[in-house]
Amino acid sequence: MLDDIRAGTLGGCVVVWDLDLSRSRSCETARMKMDAVEHELQSIFLVSGRSALENVQAWAFGARVLITRHRAPAELPAQLGQLVAAAVTAALKLTVATLDNAFSALALNKPISHPQILRSASFLVDAVNDVGISGWLDQAWEIDELTSQHCVMVAGVVAGYALHLGLPSRDVLDLTCAAILHDIGKAKVPLSILNKPGKLNDEERAIIESHPRTGWNCLRRQGFGDSRVLDAILHHHEYLDGSGYPDGLCGDEVTDFARIITLCDIFSALLERRPYKPPRDPDVALEIMRAMHGKIDQDLFREFSRFVSLTFPRQSREIAAV
Repeated sequence: MLDDIRAGTLGGCVVVWDLDLSRSRSCETARMKMDAVEHELQSIFLVSGRSALENVQAWAFGARVLITRHRAPAELPAQLGQLVAAAVTAALKLTVATLDNAFSALALNKPISHPQILRSASFLVDAVNDVGISGWLDQAWEIDELTSQHCVMVAGVVAGYALHLGLPSRDVLDLTCAAILHDIGKAKVPLSILNKPGKLNDEERAIIESHPRTGWNCLRRQGFGDSRVLDAILHHHEYLDGSGYPDGLCGDEVTDFARIITLCDIFSALLERRPYKPPRDPDVALEIMRAMHGKIDQDLFREFSRFVSLTFPRQSREIAAV
């Protein structure tokens, strides 16, 4: 384990540094690596324990924890666990605050902060990279407000799946931004409809089904995001057989971004507890999605099943192997 740690970083939020900070060249290396990262790092520095200057340099670089090298194998796992958990909590709180600000802004016809969305998405991706989807969902399930909970869950699943697919970092970030904002149009839907415990009537369903276009229109007028992000927000309820909404797209008309958001949106919704339904286990959710043949991208779904099996191995190992 220690050899792997000395090779570089663990995830994106927490970094372990093993450098001789009593040497100016090592300090320059650390500074260059830190300057290349756009977000705050939770840093653990391994030190000799014999140099006061080394300790001072580590604290100056923003170390959260110092561990002497000979004690690292015994102390590092617990310290890593604590910092990763704290980083995930901070990323989740930032995502919830970002969603609250975005929904409030849209409801009041004010601009949404693009930099805040990007910052939140970046922290979210790093947190999911550190702890995986199960660690992210464990905290997301504690969110009380249902729409925020859903958006946080979908964003986490999207980030994890995009990382699993090995997509370029820009695509991972853009997909996560789209996932955070995929239901932003619900800011214009009355709470009496959003939180209705029973079945929606035709008029209420029409209002709910207007949210993709409402969100897309508002963001487009603000010049928000690139065309792929906006398209995924508009078309995350489209099905390949043309039975989705709002445009009834078919087949190749549905973009890859929209297909990925759709998969993760369906899966997350099935896992959630709602007044009108109990939460489904991941393996049951996959079975339900498997029956949606013709509606969702089967190649993406097969790989999504493998992704879920790695995230929830006890429940999903047999399903993903089919």
